[in-house]
Amino acid sequence: MSAMKAIDHPAPRQLERFLRGEATRTEKHAVVRHLLAGCSECTAVLRPVWGLAERPLLSMKALEG
Repeated sequence: MSAMKAIDHPAPRQLERFLRGEATRTEKHAVVRHLLAGCSECTAVLRPVWGLAERPLLSMKALEG
């Protein structure tokens, strides 16, 4: 996939790959540059997902019941 321009929003699939750690190095850099440029729309889309990562994982005993 080609790198996006600074003013372009990442495609949904590109954001998904970024969040899953599957994006190429070029894609990662492009998404990070876009977010650092202050895109409030993309930050608003990603904020709820980032919030999930901040929650502690349940222990295996809690999962077993």
